Amino acid sequence: SNSYTEYRWNLTAFVPSESDSMVLQYRTIAATEFTSYTRILTNTTLTSLLEVLNGLGIGVFSTYIEAGQTYISTYNDDYVFNDLVITSNVAPTTTTTTTLS
Repeated sequence: SNSYTEYRWNLTAFVPSESDSMVLQYRTIAATEFTSYTRILTNTTLTSLLEVLNGLGIGVFSTYIEAGQTYISTYNDDYVFNDLVITSNVAPTTTTTTTLS
């Protein structure tokens, strides 16, 4: 790519779950407001995240490790990127404790 502006998101703490929501905010350089792309993912991996992001047709996204940190990155001078948020949609397990006195 001949683009100079790098956008990257640190995914070192990312722990995939059975069902995750991904939201990416982006806009063209001429736009003033961001568009949010939302996608529900199942059995999420870094590879599946890259497939979804690259499928948008707004850039080439890749992953790399630098100084022990894992990043998703893209170089792009046509789009401006903001937040990439990935959250788990799996309901936490509940436990019940009964105490007899």
